[in-house]
Amino acid sequence: MNITGDNLISAICKQLNEKNILQYDSNIINLIKTLTSGELHQLIDFGDVQSWHNDRINKKVDNESKIMGM
Repeated sequence: MNITGDNLISAICKQLNEKNILQYDSNIINLIKTLTSGELHQLIDFGDVQSWHNDRINKKVDNESKIMGM
């Protein structure tokens, strides 16, 4: 996959937004600093981190369950 710097920053900002953290430069840098080497490779190679992706899916399922009253 061809990931650009813009894609990388967009993925990081998306993660910050999901955690309700303002998308300041310092917060972007802090998130990058917390990534493991494996997570950083996933972000660069695929444009997303597997654990972030799985968290989004789980949140979606939880929200759908709440809406359906389960």
